[in-house]
Amino acid sequence: MLIIIKNKLKSRYRQLVRRSKREVLFCEIAETKQVERGTNDTCFYDCVSFEVLHFTIYVSDETLGTALHRLSEKQRSAILLRYFQGMNDREISELYHVSRSAIFSRRSRGLKKLKMLLSERK
Repeated sequence: MLIIIKNKLKSRYRQLVRRSKREVLFCEIAETKQVERGTNDTCFYDCVSFEVLHFTIYVSDETLGTALHRLSEKQRSAILLRYFQGMNDREISELYHVSRSAIFSRRSRGLKKLKMLLSERK
């Protein structure tokens, strides 16, 4: 029985030595390394959401969200699909069954109005 206990202790000690070579305690990690390993938790309760076609688009900036609400539906959807979904004018025009130039003009007029609304708030 003593031999079994002695061998178990040796085995456990070897295991701890192997583990200590590979692992580092959290308190021993430098703060810069801790920041690198961290994640950002994005909660959707502090975002403004927009429903565009079958997409739900979240805008985290509150001032931008309120300014987007003041645009027309067509302008807002063209801007959101372009800049938040990464679609180009041709793809958006196919979704809405309009010409590409119509989407371009909606988007450009919307951006001008958005710029004006955001400059008013400052």
